[in-house]
This record gives sequence, C-alpha cells and structure tokens, in this order.
Amino acid sequence: MLNLINSTLNLFTPLFLISIGAIITSKSGTLNIALEGLTLIGALFAVIGANLSGSLLIGTLFAIFASVLLASIISLVNSVLKTNPFITALASNMLATALTLIITFSIYNSKGLLRLDIAPLKLIDTLFLGKLTIFLPISIFLYIIIYLLIEKTPFGLELKACGYNPSVLDAFGISKTKLDSIALIMSAVFCALAGSYLSLRQGAFISQMSANKGWYALVIVFLCNSNIKFLIPATLVFASSEAFSNYIQGINNLPSDIALMIPSVFTLIVMIAISYYNKQKQTTIKG
Repeated sequence: MLNLINSTLNLFTPLFLISIGAIITSKSGTLNIALEGLTLIGALFAVIGANLSGSLLIGTLFAIFASVLLASIISLVNSVLKTNPFITALASNMLATALTLIITFSIYNSKGLLRLDIAPLKLIDTLFLGKLTIFLPISIFLYIIIYLLIEKTPFGLELKACGYNPSVLDAFGISKTKLDSIALIMSAVFCALAGSYLSLRQGAFISQMSANKGWYALVIVFLCNSNIKFLIPATLVFASSEAFSNYIQGINNLPSDIALMIPSVFTLIVMIAISYYNKQKQTTIKG
C-alpha cells in the first residue's frame, strides 16, 4: 500500500505542475494544446544544461529558458500571423518531438536518448510517504502562489476577464493579446519544471517521456471545471490511475498492454462523463 501511495505522489508531481500551467491559460480563455511539447523540450534541455554545467539547478533553468522560448515563438506566430492557436500548438508539439530527436542524434549521436552525466535528482526518504523529491513541496508552494495570484490580485481578475468577457479589457485599455502571451509563458515555466522532474529524476532524457501528461492535464482542467481550488484532488485521481496501472503490471498473466491502457481508458471515461454531465445540466436549465 505504501508503494502505491509513493508511486501516486511521484506521478502526481509532474502532472500537477503541468496542470497548474494548463489552468493558467484556461483562465485567459485558451486551452494550451502545446503542453506536451513544452514539457518534452524542458525535459531535454534540463539534461543538456545539467551536463554542461554540472548542476541540476542550472539544468532546470536551461529547461525553463527552452520552454519559454518555444512558448514565445507560439505566441508571436499567433499574434503576428493571426494563425489558429490550436493548429499552432499542435504544430509545436510535432516540432518538439522532431527537435528532440534531431538534437540527440546530430549532437549526441544517440537517437532519442541522452543520459545525465551527474547524479540524478536526489530522493528524500519520508517517514510515511516513502522516497520523494524536492519537486513535490515546490509544486505545492507554487500552487499556493498561483492560487493567490489568480484569486486575490488585480492580475488574476484581468486574467479571468480575458477568458469570460474580453470586451471588458478593451474598456480599460488592457490588451488581451498581452495577457494571453503572459499566461502562455507562465504555463511554459510549469511545463519546464515538470520536464525537468521527469528527466533529472530518471537520470536521462528519453524520447516521448512526457507520455501524454500534457493531454491528461487538459482533462484535469475539464474535470475541475477550471476551478483551481479542485486542482489537487483532480490531479490525484489521474495520478492514482497511472500508479495503479504500473502496480498491476506485476500481476501474473496480465498482459502489460492492458495495464498501460488504464490511464488512457480512464481519461476517455472521464471525458465522456463530463460531456454527459454538461449536456444534462444544459437540458435541466432549458427545461
């Protein structure tokens, strides 16, 4: 049981960080479809930065820089060329996947794999929860900061107005484009932290190691109805499903493919349930 709880918390950490980033952009009225690519780029550059500097902290800063740079390019393309933000985000995910392969192959002669040359992220042995990393308390602390920022500050009010009624911003001379860009860049920082956690804890960057966590984060935002107050329990639900998937792979005679399907099937069920609930709610209101 302790192993399952420990696994849930370790899986919770990167998913929670990405979900915080997802909810920031959702408040501005935009679903950040680029979460997967931003996380993947962060994971790679965390290892590159750590190997070049010999420091996990500097590696994390490299990750933040790379993810923010990609987010800035996405924002620039959207604002200057007036492209469809969803198409741009999807393209950035494909770009991130290709770019990580190109970098690892052309520079390090290892297609989709880059090992960490220094000791990986240290695990801290806790009394009741097993071995965890410093990223878990950091993620909780950052969540509190973002919660206060969104719920208790003028910036949070502007961000909500950006999503609910952008015309209000025009009346006060506030740029929606600017707020969208700020939200996207803030989201990229959290994706970079999640990517850093994945690769620095693993001790290597592995192609596609984000493993659909960006897409799960979007479902989590739907699950909690973009309400940051419910972000922790919503993320725990998904992390526990993934932990359970890993746990039952040890059961004899159970094909691993079935176990690996559990998080995706669970995501599908949640999406169907949310859609059904929203439809019933609309029907009730109309009735």
